[in-house]
Amino acid sequence: MKRNMIRHVFYSFIFTMSLIVFSKVKIHIIFGTHMNFSFVAMLGPIIASFVGTSISFFVLFSARFIQIVLGISKSRSIASYIAYLPAFVAGHYFSRLVRRLEKNNAELNKHIIFIPILAIIVFVLHPLGRKVWFYSLFWLIPISIYLLAPRLEDRLEKRPYLIVYLYALAATYIDHAVGAVIYGLFIFEVPVEAWIQSIPWVPIERAIFALGIALLYLFFRAIEKAFTTYVIVGTVNVEVVYDRDEYKGREDAGLVARKAL
Repeated sequence: MKRNMIRHVFYSFIFTMSLIVFSKVKIHIIFGTHMNFSFVAMLGPIIASFVGTSISFFVLFSARFIQIVLGISKSRSIASYIAYLPAFVAGHYFSRLVRRLEKNNAELNKHIIFIPILAIIVFVLHPLGRKVWFYSLFWLIPISIYLLAPRLEDRLEKRPYLIVYLYALAATYIDHAVGAVIYGLFIFEVPVEAWIQSIPWVPIERAIFALGIALLYLFFRAIEKAFTTYVIVGTVNVEVVYDRDEYKGREDAGLVARKAL
């Protein structure tokens, strides 16, 4: 228990500091808004896999709060405070998927499939989203990956890194779905033209983000494995048994031959 707590504290600190730094590395502007994607889109979704969903919530929103308090990020509106919410939800989705790899094909949590389904429903029912309903078809990707997870793992059993990439792809589209609904529809009310303009870029953008998520996840797993692997070196005693009758009369008849390796 104590070791697990220390592990969570360590990771929480590392991820909090990393989020603050990564938030300042901008990638490109989000169509129809004044906001930019940052490297948080790659780091955020892996946190829950290492510290759990509840602690990842604390880490993500603590990092955001620290940024605002220190003036690293400006507090323009409520949108500033919930900027990491899409990454949090994506992290929960990703952690539930990779859990199958970490715990030998553990059962999938059925509730996570409702996240993209709910996003599609809200998007299509919204007056603005209804005009570009086809945009929500992107979110069939995480649904498909979820449904095909067992088969993908069987087919790619010898290439686990590809499975991680596909799960990262599902996670980044969850981030995309939650962000599109919250920011695109309700906060910024992105115009139809911007939604259509962004469509060709979405697959490229998400493929790159998925690669970043997968590489960061594998990197931190490798670091964790390196620090938690212990080599126990022991002494093996090989005992040679002799025949008393054969050695009867010899001076060493009462001795047991031992050889230590």
